[in-house]
Amino acid sequence: MPAAPSDAKKPDWPKTAAGTVDWEAVFDHPETGLLAQIARAETPQALREQAIAIIQQLFSRKGDEADAAKLTSELSDLIADTMPPDRLALVHYAVTATFREIKTFRQKKAAEYELAKANKAGTAERRTAGKSPQSIKQALARKKQRRMMMAIASVVAILGIGAGAFFYLRGPLHPPRADQILLQQMRSAAAGGSARTHVYGGALQTRRWLGDVTIAAENIPLDACIAVGAILARSGTLTVNGNLLERGVIDAAREVCKAATAPIRLSWIPAQ
Repeated sequence: MPAAPSDAKKPDWPKTAAGTVDWEAVFDHPETGLLAQIARAETPQALREQAIAIIQQLFSRKGDEADAAKLTSELSDLIADTMPPDRLALVHYAVTATFREIKTFRQKKAAEYELAKANKAGTAERRTAGKSPQSIKQALARKKQRRMMMAIASVVAILGIGAGAFFYLRGPLHPPRADQILLQQMRSAAAGGSARTHVYGGALQTRRWLGDVTIAAENIPLDACIAVGAILARSGTLTVNGNLLERGVIDAAREVCKAATAPIRLSWIPAQ
C-alpha cells in the first residue's frame, strides 16, 4: 500500500521569482516534470504506480488525506493489470488530462495569491504614508479573520479539484482523436518512451545530442500537422519539413503545414 500523504516528504518544488511554486516546471519540464514521468509509463502497472505517487506528492498537506485516498482508489480501479492493451492509450490520455486540470487550477491559485500579496503590500505602504497605525487588538482581529477565510478557501479548492478529477476518471472514456494521441506519443518520446512508430503509422525517432533531444515524426497528415504543430511550437522549437514554425498558433501552423510538400515531417526540440 502507498504511504499516506501525511507521511510523505513534502516535495521541494521549484519556485517562481515571486516565491510561489512554479507549476509549469513542476508539470511540464521535459525530463523531471510530473507529466514526463507519466509519459514514460508503458504498462498498466507502471502507469498506476506513477500516477498514485504523483497524487501523494500533490495532495501531501494536512487535510488532503481524504481526497488523495479517493483519487488513489479510482486510479487503482481504473488501471488494472488485466486491462486490455488497446485500452491503455485511452486511460493514459485520461490520466494526463486530469493532471493537466490540476496544473491549471494550481497555476490560477498561485496567480491569485501573488496578486493578493502585491495588493496587500501596496495597501500597507499607503497606510504607512497617510494613516495612523491600527491598534494591536484590531490587527489581531483582522489577522484571525484572514486566516479563517484562507482556511475555508483552501478546503473548498482542494475538494473542488479532487471531485473534478474523481468525476473525470470515473466517467466514460471517449477515444481521443488521432492527433491527440500523436501529441502524447511525441511528448512520451521526449520523456524517454521507446515507441518507434506513431498513431498514423509513420516512424517516430528520438535523437539526443549534447543535452538536447529531437523528436521526429514522419508521414504526418495535414490536419494533424496543423493541430499538433501549433501546440508543440509553444513548448520548444518545431520545424515542418525543415521550415521553422515561429508562433504556436493555428493560423501560423496552417500556413507552414500547407506549404509543406508531402510527406510531412515534424521535428520538435522541447524547451529545457
